[in-house]
Amino acid sequence: MVFKYSTNDAQKGKVMSSTATDKPIEPPVCAGPDLNTKKPNFTLPPGATDCHAHVFGPSAKYGYAPDRFYSPPQVFLQDYLNMLAVLGIERAVLVQSMIHGTNNGVIVDAIAESQGRLGGVALIGENISDAELERLAASGIRGFRANLVARIGVQFAAAKKLAERVKGLGWHVQYLLDIEDFPDLRRILKECGHGNGSGIFKLRENLSKIGLEFSLHFFFGHFMFTKLMPFTI
Repeated sequence: MVFKYSTNDAQKGKVMSSTATDKPIEPPVCAGPDLNTKKPNFTLPPGATDCHAHVFGPSAKYGYAPDRFYSPPQVFLQDYLNMLAVLGIERAVLVQSMIHGTNNGVIVDAIAESQGRLGGVALIGENISDAELERLAASGIRGFRANLVARIGVQFAAAKKLAERVKGLGWHVQYLLDIEDFPDLRRILKECGHGNGSGIFKLRENLSKIGLEFSLHFFFGHFMFTKLMPFTI
């Protein structure tokens, strides 16, 4: 489960324009990472995994979604793998971002090049065929994402139906959403509290009451809006 706080109307999927003719504005390029990754002064345990990462590919090869919020910097798979090597992270999960829309080729190709180190979470449409789901699964995809912020790919109601279709593949469903659009979730999170972590058990109980059975992790997208740039990928 991925929660993201709202920022402005652009993050709610509204089309912005530069003139009265509604000509779309080219999305800004996201600030790039610090490629000079520092080796930590401790050793991570065997099997250490980065559970949520985005990789991008050249637009000429994979295309960019026209309604994306930003364009990626010129950093690609090898830059990310170099960072993992320096940090001592053995495995990672690549999550399809809004950049390439439902063209999952960039993460499928990355998984194929990784020699078993990477898995993936796809961004798909509600009319995806069973054959395509099986192809993605065979390529190393282990779940799909419902991006309710950019409104690209499958949305909430359709995602619940698709969840039934992918059960046999052993997939999970990940939701990226604006908590302002889900008052029940906002209330539940407030009730979870802080401290020794006991709130997570109450969270699972409360989520089940509104029909959400899975909670993978929380990811508040501060890095997308912070002024403390650059950050490490």
